Amino acid sequence: MDPVSVGEALAHQDAAIIAAGHAGQGEEFVRIVDNIITQCEFQPSFSGRVWIMGGAGLLGIPYTDLIGNNLPGFPPEYKNHNRNIERLQQTQLDWSIMCPGTMIDSIEHPDPVHLHVTTETLPIPIPEMIKEYSEADIARHLFSRLQELDVAYDDVAKCMLDHIELGGSFKRKRVGLAYQSDILVHRGEGR
Repeated sequence: MDPVSVGEALAHQDAAIIAAGHAGQGEEFVRIVDNIITQCEFQPSFSGRVWIMGGAGLLGIPYTDLIGNNLPGFPPEYKNHNRNIERLQQTQLDWSIMCPGTMIDSIEHPDPVHLHVTTETLPIPIPEMIKEYSEADIARHLFSRLQELDVAYDDVAKCMLDHIELGGSFKRKRVGLAYQSDILVHRGEGR
């Protein structure tokens, strides 16, 4: 991506949503994200709101100081997302990183559900006993539950667009999404 073209595209824009590339591209992916963030910083007429796509592996695992991307068995290329968030943390821009699981076209739910949104941690219930697990056992536990993190493209996009304002509640945060059954929530079990 030509930095000049990126800078020109950002002129007089209120926000940038970075969904270019993917972690499997390695160094090229990191360069793409760095280029766009750098141009956001240098473009004087850009307002400063940035959303970037990451993955659920960037989210904290409750009751631990771990993230999925650093666990054994997670694809090593996912660590490119770690590098991108490190780059974001160096900037003064108003950024958020969307961390969905697998994004799919749509989801058929047998029960009524709502979108559960979290910041910094996985959006699915995690047992407190996980803090006693080895890293390999934590990874196995998460792999067994990956489908719970499936979320529709439309819901990911809607969440970002609903939180596009400067200084919002997701400023400088990792954001996780998962569907939660309304039946469990009404019974008090889904929290």
